[in-house]
Amino acid sequence: MRGNEALKANDLQTALQEYHGVIFKLKGLDSSVANLYGQGGPAAPVKPDGDKLKELSPELLEAYEKEEARNEIKGKISEHLKFSYLNMAVVLIKKEKWKRALECALEVQKIDPDNFKAKFREAQARIGLGEISKGKKMMEDLQKTNPDIALTAALKQLALDEKARSAKSNAQFKGMYSKPSSSAPPPGKPVPKFEEIVDEPEVAKVQEEAKVQAAT
Repeated sequence: MRGNEALKANDLQTALQEYHGVIFKLKGLDSSVANLYGQGGPAAPVKPDGDKLKELSPELLEAYEKEEARNEIKGKISEHLKFSYLNMAVVLIKKEKWKRALECALEVQKIDPDNFKAKFREAQARIGLGEISKGKKMMEDLQKTNPDIALTAALKQLALDEKARSAKSNAQFKGMYSKPSSSAPPPGKPVPKFEEIVDEPEVAKVQEEAKVQAAT
């Protein structure tokens, strides 16, 4: 597939276009199958074999064969859609298009709800969207059930990112209280306590009131 070749070459835009084109064609093919074979109804009884198969009417035998053909083709379409969405999610994560990457991961899970890679891609996309706690929890749960090197690396990187964010936040918080006060007295004058800092006009007013009180 040309999309895979472009992805390996890190030609992300070409890979994205190729996967999008494949998905578009597969969805069109899925609609054609539905038109040709019908949408399919409730699960049909298991097709008999041997002598019982010979006893079926031509109409019922045709119905069984039609259902089998439809399911086989739709199954192949679903598999190709699954891999195309998975690879498209990889490209979108590399491009930091988190919302679209999340949509692709969820599309895979509609086809294969327990798909490990789709859940991993979802976790990565959610972290990129700022849902860090949720994404981290998903990765931790996946690591418990499906230990994987990629998951281990992602969790380590997440821990480093959290440590860096915490350090930056602490530095900013500390910086708020390390800046010199705008109301500090000129050099050479003693620095008064915080609660004793008063605007100069207020000091003069207090001194004047004290003189008046002393004279009375």
